[in-house]
Parts: sequence; structure tokens; C-alpha cells
Amino acid sequence: MQYNDREAAHTGSRAAAEQRSNGRQLPAVAWPYIKQAPTSTTSLQRQPVIQRVNEEKLSVFPEHGADPRDVQKVSDALAAIRAAFKDKKALFETGTLATMPNTGVTGVPGKLERDTRVKTVMTDYPALLQSFDPIAELRKIPPFSNGELVLGEKDEHGDRVVKNGSSQTIATLMSDEGSYLPDLVDDDHPEDLRTKYSRFDKPEKEYVEDNIGVPTRRYAYVEKSFYQFMEFLSTGSMTGRWQMLSKAAGIPKDLMDPSDGQDVIEQIRGKKEGPLSVQELAVLHNWKGSGLHQRGLSLSASPREKAVYSNDGEPFSSADGVRLKIDLAKVPKQVMLINHYTPLNNPAHLAGINKDVSGDTFKRDPSSKTAKYNYEGSVVKNRELFLEYLNPEWIVEVKVHGNPASLKPEQFGGDANVMHTQAGVLMGHGDYTSGFTKGVQDHLAGNENQKPVDDTSSEGKGWASGQHYSKWFDKGVAYKNKEADWNAGVNHGSTNNQTIVTKGRTLLDIRNDINGLPNPPEFKNGALAQIEKSISLKMGIKVENLLPTTVVSAAPSRANILKAAVDVGMPTGYAGLAKEESDAKVLAFDIQRLGWVHGYSGSARKTAVGADFYQKT
Repeated sequence: MQYNDREAAHTGSRAAAEQRSNGRQLPAVAWPYIKQAPTSTTSLQRQPVIQRVNEEKLSVFPEHGADPRDVQKVSDALAAIRAAFKDKKALFETGTLATMPNTGVTGVPGKLERDTRVKTVMTDYPALLQSFDPIAELRKIPPFSNGELVLGEKDEHGDRVVKNGSSQTIATLMSDEGSYLPDLVDDDHPEDLRTKYSRFDKPEKEYVEDNIGVPTRRYAYVEKSFYQFMEFLSTGSMTGRWQMLSKAAGIPKDLMDPSDGQDVIEQIRGKKEGPLSVQELAVLHNWKGSGLHQRGLSLSASPREKAVYSNDGEPFSSADGVRLKIDLAKVPKQVMLINHYTPLNNPAHLAGINKDVSGDTFKRDPSSKTAKYNYEGSVVKNRELFLEYLNPEWIVEVKVHGNPASLKPEQFGGDANVMHTQAGVLMGHGDYTSGFTKGVQDHLAGNENQKPVDDTSSEGKGWASGQHYSKWFDKGVAYKNKEADWNAGVNHGSTNNQTIVTKGRTLLDIRNDINGLPNPPEFKNGALAQIEKSISLKMGIKVENLLPTTVVSAAPSRANILKAAVDVGMPTGYAGLAKEESDAKVLAFDIQRLGWVHGYSGSARKTAVGADFYQKT
């Protein structure tokens, strides 16, 4: 919405606020608080604040002619209950959270420690954060508990009238969306920028809307490891693993594409067709984002350092990493931004999401074996936001751990790129990239023991990353070759099935014939998989229940043969990488996954800065 002059600005702001509140009219007492467009001499000075989980946002509007002392009592009471809850939360964070057991022991003691951490961060902490009910707390303390002031019930607009002992209305408490006012914008305000919102009576509290219209604290934070930040400096952007790998494979996909990992997606939404909904995307990313379903970045709305914990109760910050502060008002509207944690008191937010995934089942019975995932607990504990990707110019502060520096663009003439360059200097980005290149070269030359003397230096870490990348590039190439051999074996089995599988032969006879072929192992495995599957379909016996002594009762039909060829395909693409990851247990760096995809897709090896390196011939 655009406003051309100050008079129109008053009217336009009121209209915009009423539109946000489903057409409700603002009380006349609210009009003096509607902000006018700032001039060059009256710029607004604002400071960010925390938006608490599920807290009902309240704004106090004095009634015309009301005794200011009564109005001040309302404001003081609100300030008192909020301060009390803030102290209660801080005590939990600095006490219970900060002292969770994590001695590194293994076995039963280690499991007990982990279980304690999980309960603390996934159950106890979210319950505390969701426990604050400002209206209930107001009624417990003077001037409301002693009848000096009377707080009315919520009306159809969400407002509550406050009266004094003489039944005179002295103020209105406005809540939720009615508490927010859009900033005034000029005619040249870019259409793709998000409009900032403030509280009516507290203009220093700034918010922006996410992509589903939820007011979200303007500033967000994210911890990144040394390696993640090195790649960010090298490539100039940061996004989810899902997007990164699909781009690397030359098949970039739409963010809402449900085609990968159908089994996981069906656990979230059932066998539904069509693209992911915004909420399904949010749940998928949060639940499976540590693997190949990471479709963006997980941010936190909490400014408290060391406030973000994994679902196992482990802190996300690392001694050699960075903490980034992001101005969400700089994020264009077309970039997906989702506030996970504040709408959870609205059942519609999780409509259509499996209760065994949403956290509803877990909340009712945390010990239940059917409670597959506690999505709600996970996002509440971190005040979590989803961001599709991150560009450098949206970052307004870089805190380098282990270094007293806190870098901000204004220290460099407002140039965020210069700020990032300086962060790179502090962290040894140049040494990292040269070490990476040497790591790849040494791997290709067979000099895998030529690592730098100091493997904890930026150069040493870069060398190790280059080694990881190049080794997994070779794994990707090898997997592609295995896939070709496998497919050739499946084709051999399909073509020769009716001469290999004949009535009266045992499965052992057939296996001996295939294993006697002068072909690579994957060829034999593919042929055996196709033939055993066709026998399984013909005889009605599961493949895993076939024995070497099983006697073929009759040759499989052509339909059995064709179906078997389809059913036994070797995992390809992301599924193939997932299998490799499973075999390798856990990959240390995303650079390994990137190497695998480059090798699998026939791409050239890359340097740390994304340019073509070379392929070993």
C-alpha cells in the first residue's frame, strides 16, 4: 500500500491495519498512535525485541479523558508479568539448559545422558515457552486482583476493555494481529520488499510478515560452522542441501517438488498428489533437514547466544564457526520465509499433517512408540524460522567465534561484501581455498599423506576438505559405473530369463550359472536380482524367503519378467547417494555429498570457489 502525503498516510495506515484485522475498525483511541511517515529530521530509532512463543501480543490504548495514572497502572502490570516470565525463562536457560549432562561417556550412562537432554529440550523447554498466558497472569496481580481495575473478556475483535472501580472505561487492550501496524511506504517502495510492522503503542518493536502472513521478529540468527562459512564466502550464497545437490547435478528443481523421498513425504501428508504446501515443506525440512531433505536454512528468532539446540540436546554453535545476524526486512517476498513457532496455537497451522509427525501424539504421550516425531517441540525450542536461501547483503552482523571481532556493514561504509571479505581474512579464507586445491591435487596424485603440518589451521582444514571432496567424487563415478553394470545385468536376466529359469531347477543351480559369468559383480547382482524377483512373483514367495533348495515349479510369465525388471532397479541419483551415506554412516561435510554428485553426474571436479578444476583422465 502506498501513501503520498502525511494526511493520506494517517488514513492509509488505518485502512491497512483494519484490513489485517478482517475489516475490524480500530478504536478511536488508537489513532494518535498510528505512525506517520518519517521525515529527514524525524527518523524513527528502533531496537529489535524477542517475539515469545505463543504469547498473546497486547497493546494498551488509553481512553480519551482517562486518568493517566490508571492507564499507567495497566502498562506497569503488563511490564511486571512479562519481566517475571522473562526471569523464569532466563533461569531455566542459564540453569537447566546450560547444565544438561554431556560428559561424552558411552554405553548405558551415555544413553541416559542423551535421554535427559532430549527430554529437556524437546519437552520441558517447549512447555515452559508455551506456558505464558498474559491475561491469566494479569488477573493474578494488582491492580486487577484487588478489583482496583477490572479486565473485561475478549470481544469478537480480540479486544478487552479495562475499567476502573467506578466502571469507567480507561483503556482498551488490543491483541494479536490488531496490535500490528504496517510502516508507511513511499511511492518508490520496491514491490518485492517486505513491509515492516510495528506495535501500535511500541513502535520500537519491529516485525515483518512471513510468506503465510505471520508477524515475525525482524532479525534472525543462525550458527554456521567454519566449513559452511568458507563455502558461503566461496560461492556467495547459501541454501539447502536439496537445492545445492540438484543444481550440482544439472537438474535444479522447484522448492515445492515432492518427487524425492516419497516415502517420507507420505508419512507427513499421506498419499496426496500435487506440490508440497508451505506447512508440509516446513515439516519436511525440520524433520529430515539433517539429510538430503534440507531445503533451506534453519534460523532462530532468539538473539540469545548458544540458544539453539539439536533434537539430541547438542548445541549448534562451534568454537571455530560464526554467528550471523540477518535482517529479514531485506529478504524479498519471493524468497520463502516461514515462521514455524508462533502460529502453533492455531490448529489450522498443522491441518493435514500426520499427528504422529506434528507432535500431537508425542504431546499426549511422549513415551508412545507411535510418536514418530515431535515437530512442535523441535521448532518451539529454537524459535525456528525457515529461509529458502541466504544472500550476503541480508546479513547485518558477523560474529567470529574465538575472535573479539563483531563485524557490521556500517564499519565498512555500509558494504556487506567488504564485511564478509574481512570475516574471511580473520578466518583464513585464502589459506582454506589454496589448501582445498592442494587437497584435490594430492588425492589425484596419490599423495594423501602430504597434508599440512598444522591440520587445525585454515590451510589444513581446506586440504582435508579437498581430500573429502575428491574421494567422494571418485565414489560418485564408481557408483555410476556400478549402476551401468547393474542395469546391464538386469537386462541380461530379462532377456535370458526363460532359458535360465526352467521347471525343476533349484535356485542354487541358477545362482551358480549367473556367478559363473565372466562379468563384474554388479552385473551378476543385477541379473540375480531380476531372476529371483521373477521367481518370487511366479511362486508367490517373498524374495527374502527363497532358499537355495527352492525348486522352480514353472517358468515365470513374460509379465512376471517385465515387472521384475522394474522392481529391482538399483538406487539412482539422490537415492544412490542416500545408500552410500547409509553405508558410510555419517558424512562429515556437505563437500563430500557435493563431490559424489559431481562424480555421479559426470561433472568436472570443482575448486573451493566453484570454478572447474579438472578430471583425472
